[in-house]
Amino acid sequence: MIMKEKWYKGKVFVITGASGDIGSEVCHLFAPLGMRMYLLDLPGPALDELVKEIKELL
Repeated sequence: MIMKEKWYKGKVFVITGASGDIGSEVCHLFAPLGMRMYLLDLPGPALDELVKEIKELL
């Protein structure tokens, strides 16, 4: 995925359905770029695991 350099600087991204298939892929793409994200989904083990994975990418 090619992104223009730093177009996202200072922005906050809200990702709904974060622990789902598409939401988790978006999180995995955005996290290494240092984007500020809020992950929204129903509480549960899938969301907890995603948060751990994202923290490891930072």
